Amino acid sequence: MRRAVRLVLLCTFLVACGGGGSEVEPGDDGDGGVEPGDGGAVPPRDGSTPDDASARDARPDDPRDAMPWEPPPACGDGTRVAPEECDDGNQLEGDGCDPACVRELGFNCPQLAGACAATCGDGLLVLGEGCDDRDVEPGDGCTERCQVEQGYSCLTPGEPCTAKRCGDGMVAGTEACDDGNDVPGDGCSLGCQIEPGYLCNVPGSRCTAARCGDGLRAGDEACDDGNVASGDGCTESCQAVEPNHACPDVGGPCVRTSVCGNGVLTSDEACDDRNVNAGDGCDASCRPESGWICAIAGAACTAASCGDGIVAGSERCDDGDTMPGDGCDARCQLEVGWACAAQSGASACHRTVCGDHVLEGSEACDDGNDIVGDGCGPTCLIEPSCPVGQACTSVCGDGLRLATDADEECDDGNVRDGDGCSADCRVEAGFSCTDVRSTLPATFPLTVVYRDFVHKALNGSVRHPDFEIFAGSGPTLGLVGPELVSGKPSYTGRCDASKSYPNGNCAHSQQTTTAANFAQWYANAEVPNVMKRYVMQMNMAQGAGGTYRNPTFGKQLFPLDATGFVAMSPAKEQRTNATVDGVSAGRNFGFTSEIHHWFEFDGGEVLTFSGDDDVWVFIGGKLALDIGGLHSKVSRTIRLTADGQALCFVGTTDSGTSCGTTARGLPAGNVYEMALFHAERHTNESNFDLTLTGFVAARSTCESRCGDGIVTSGELCDAGSVCEGGERTGASCVVAGDCPAGSCKSLNDGSYGRCASDCGSYGPHCGDGVKQGAEACDLGSAGNLGNYGGCTQDCKRGPYCGDAKVDGYSGERCDLGAAGNVGDYEGCTATCMLADRCGDGMVQADEGELCDDGLNRSGYGGCGPGCVPAPHCGDGVVQRARGEQCDDGAAQNDGHYGGCTATCKAASRCGDGTVDRDQGESCDDANLNAYDGCSAQCRLDVVI
Repeated sequence: MRRAVRLVLLCTFLVACGGGGSEVEPGDDGDGGVEPGDGGAVPPRDGSTPDDASARDARPDDPRDAMPWEPPPACGDGTRVAPEECDDGNQLEGDGCDPACVRELGFNCPQLAGACAATCGDGLLVLGEGCDDRDVEPGDGCTERCQVEQGYSCLTPGEPCTAKRCGDGMVAGTEACDDGNDVPGDGCSLGCQIEPGYLCNVPGSRCTAARCGDGLRAGDEACDDGNVASGDGCTESCQAVEPNHACPDVGGPCVRTSVCGNGVLTSDEACDDRNVNAGDGCDASCRPESGWICAIAGAACTAASCGDGIVAGSERCDDGDTMPGDGCDARCQLEVGWACAAQSGASACHRTVCGDHVLEGSEACDDGNDIVGDGCGPTCLIEPSCPVGQACTSVCGDGLRLATDADEECDDGNVRDGDGCSADCRVEAGFSCTDVRSTLPATFPLTVVYRDFVHKALNGSVRHPDFEIFAGSGPTLGLVGPELVSGKPSYTGRCDASKSYPNGNCAHSQQTTTAANFAQWYANAEVPNVMKRYVMQMNMAQGAGGTYRNPTFGKQLFPLDATGFVAMSPAKEQRTNATVDGVSAGRNFGFTSEIHHWFEFDGGEVLTFSGDDDVWVFIGGKLALDIGGLHSKVSRTIRLTADGQALCFVGTTDSGTSCGTTARGLPAGNVYEMALFHAERHTNESNFDLTLTGFVAARSTCESRCGDGIVTSGELCDAGSVCEGGERTGASCVVAGDCPAGSCKSLNDGSYGRCASDCGSYGPHCGDGVKQGAEACDLGSAGNLGNYGGCTQDCKRGPYCGDAKVDGYSGERCDLGAAGNVGDYEGCTATCMLADRCGDGMVQADEGELCDDGLNRSGYGGCGPGCVPAPHCGDGVVQRARGEQCDDGAAQNDGHYGGCTATCKAASRCGDGTVDRDQGESCDDANLNAYDGCSAQCRLDVVI
């Protein structure tokens, strides 16, 4: 009716406007004239001006032709001026006023200025409207403002909205899903709610069952990281977030919440030493490495045990045992003269070979030879550089350290790191180094180079001409020059056998032959069939008054009896069948000795030599003691004075008698070289007694500082120390000076979690395998891995049934805590399994359950939530969508006449087309029409 009225009015309007469908411009009354106030002539829309000939021809008598032309109004300036139908201040399309200021369909625009508004109720859907059903009545799906009401769908403009219902394939209102049907159990329930375990992403489409590992969290999943593997934050069943992880609510990869390397131990870490470096006992994943023990969180890991075949902590080697003498000692430190290489298993140790050009083990240098005095000695120790008459230049690693040497904080005679004194002679952290001068060593070694000569020829062999030919009864001075030349004594030619010495200049006859023959005495290179070199150690032993003597002191010296030409073949050299010191036959009387030793000159040093045949001692490269020539045993002593003088005395008595020394002007406080050259070249006696006093140089010895908090070689642990009652000057105090006005208390007291007082062992601690104190458990450092049912690295219980956390990766289905896991209805059992409950497929009638099919999804004929029956035949409600014709309730659905069957179908009754005579029916034509001969009561009626 409303539409008919509109049509009548429209037709009336068209007739009034002249009919025929002529176009009427807005604002024009159709009479072709100009109304007052209408703004005058309207310029054509084609842009032509009123001066155009066509315009004048169309209106030849128009008085406006004489009026001046005005430009057209500006569309979009916000003011409506004819011929504009609207002007909303812009030239946008779709907002009711188009770019040409023409009103768009479906909008009302203000008469003068302003924005246009949608015309609600015109059946046109325009900007700002959600619907338009051609009216402005609310309650029919589209409000009076043309917005869609909740629970409705308005798809077609101008058509009535339709009430939304579950199952129509559109999600609206409180619906969470709509798969286009009203069948429950397929992911979207009868009430259009998502059922557990399903994803419903597309309205009108079937839901899909959620699958663990698809990366989407749905249903009863606690997480879904896109796989079915544990250990990455989400368990393999997607039922639980693993400890120390966080997982997105919508699914996707989980992230760790614990940080390896921050020194804080979390349940998924077995260690944390404040870094992520491998090879220090705790790897980049904060798992302990084999052979290490990480007893204290945030502290450095240490070696688990010396002798386990794994080099760890402060160990320098580990050969699989703790036996000394095989290169690696009982504390897994490298022994002198050995090198140990780390292999896949235990360290393989071997003796070092000085002179092989391979620097290894305890060698401080290796120049490929055994020459003494060339900077690297025969035992591969660094030698100072000592110009003649000048102080030596000490270098790091030579074992010499002057008190005034600022470049060296220590010098332990090697260039190894890790032993307290570094390769650049700096004291290493955790050590204290002292120079051993007040406490002298029990022994110190002197390296001796022996040279063997043939002194008695046999069967045509060549005897050296300077051996076993001359004789003498006393020292012959002046056989060598006053200074060393290239580190060797220089030959003077005095008492040369090739010369004559009148007037008794050589009272003891000739002593040598030629300079060439003398040069062989101390040559660095061997002379075939003439001279052989041997490098040996002479361990000087400390005696009374701090003096040191050679081990054969008081006895005769025969170092080459078992070697050299005598031992090689009887055809080379005749054995001397003499009995000396109770030893008979086979003695070697033809050899020389060369010794170099460096010392710090303070004044008061004393050297005494007693022996035969030749001895020359040089101090600072200058001759200090001259006992040359063949002679029987004599004794001489030199004493160095603080003013740099070298005084020589006969015997061992300070008689003030000079004995030909030339060493002068050596300033004290420097390092100098003592060089001793000796020759044994005549049979019957071989005396060599050397006594040194004050010639032991200061060498640094370094020891670990237990209590400084730094684990060093020889220490297993070190918890440090604290200053009590005073001001601490360092991180830890180990001596009183580190804690002024207070006392230093060591934290290495052997108590729980602490180190023993000697830093060599641990006190009771988490990881020792013994449950103690506040520990909940302790399976040992190798067993405290935080596994399910196990123990964590900090000796707390790992995840377990009863911790009130569902550990799905370990098979738990629920966990209400130890006190709650008692098997109550809908609770949890003691084994963290689900107790009896609605949904377990078993009817617990004593708990009020009426049904339980294990799904309980409200499907027709099944069981609904709460274990009560879902809609079904017999519930007294007719579900016609399920094919029910009737439902009188389970008790009444007995198939009685006129009632309902047990399958909710109509029982026999009047009108079913079957004559039930036992029920009094005489007819039944199924139409219950009283006028066709069979009454509504199925009786035959008489038709009149």
